[in-house]
Amino acid sequence: MGDTSRGTAIPLTEQRTNRMILIISIGLVFALAVSSVGMAANYLGDQNHDMEIESHQIVLDKSDGFDLVETAQPQYTGMFDFLVMESESGCWGPLCTEQGKIEIVGDNLPDLLPLCIDNDYLQQWYVDILVLGGYKPWASYIDVWQKGEYKGTINIEWTWMGKGPCCAYDYYQATFTVDRMICLESNQYPDVYPWTLTVDDGYQTIPGKCVNFEIYTFWTGCVPGEDPSQDFTIIHSHSNQAFPN
Repeated sequence: MGDTSRGTAIPLTEQRTNRMILIISIGLVFALAVSSVGMAANYLGDQNHDMEIESHQIVLDKSDGFDLVETAQPQYTGMFDFLVMESESGCWGPLCTEQGKIEIVGDNLPDLLPLCIDNDYLQQWYVDILVLGGYKPWASYIDVWQKGEYKGTINIEWTWMGKGPCCAYDYYQATFTVDRMICLESNQYPDVYPWTLTVDDGYQTIPGKCVNFEIYTFWTGCVPGEDPSQDFTIIHSHSNQAFPN
């Protein structure tokens, strides 16, 4: 028979124990490595986050009228902190608009006044106005004067006629009434046919008897009578339009 080699026999239980120790050691090393990597990532992330916050603060502090302390307050949720920037809103203005206008674009007014002005006669009068800018007429009138004396008042009534070339245009028509008849004196020399009339100094009309209109038109930029600060008046005092022209 051949020789038989002899060795040291290790019990099965001891072998299993050694394997378990080895596995646990490897596991601990791996866990420590993962934990170190996570801590390093968190540290770098916090540094980057702080740099971003600092960068934002530098930019925002340079803007005019912006208070970072009042506008940005840190809010905390769990283990993480976030810098929440509150939004701001504002307006641009106040701004002025271009100048509007009030323009006469048509009329039917007499060149010669009658000696008696009543509502039947005034029915033929009108004035068409083109308004640019949203102005609204109201409560207007004409005072009639002759020889320095007040003869009466002609009321002006306004009617909105519609829109003009664009939305900022409005057409208004002025019509006229009286509360009582206005009586005038003639500034013409009389008709004396078949006799002959002689006029000294060659006057064509009797001096000082022409009729003058003092025209008061009241306007507003808003609703008539609602806000006095919106109101304005256009006055044609002692108008050059005397009758007859």
